[in-house]
Amino acid sequence: MGLARETGDGAPMVVKKLGNLYSPSLLFGLIHALETTSSGDLISAVSYGSGSSDAILLEMVDEIPEPLKNSSMLTTTLDRQRAITVAQFQELGRA
Repeated sequence: MGLARETGDGAPMVVKKLGNLYSPSLLFGLIHALETTSSGDLISAVSYGSGSSDAILLEMVDEIPEPLKNSSMLTTTLDRQRAITVAQFQELGRA
């Protein structure tokens, strides 16, 4: 069994693209892991801080159906993001 940092790592990819999401960061990392895992893989997700902790251990027993696996909604959405200027952001608030 390899560690995530040795095999692909979900959570740091999410942090690199979105920044620290704090409470929902565990769930975003878990979504990415579910989108990129295969049958028989183990997924471990652990979070702690601010008076709370979570630990989840999952084993993928079936492949994710192709329509879902191919969509990779989180990864696709993160790959489509683009940088905008402060002026562009302010304009979004006026729309």
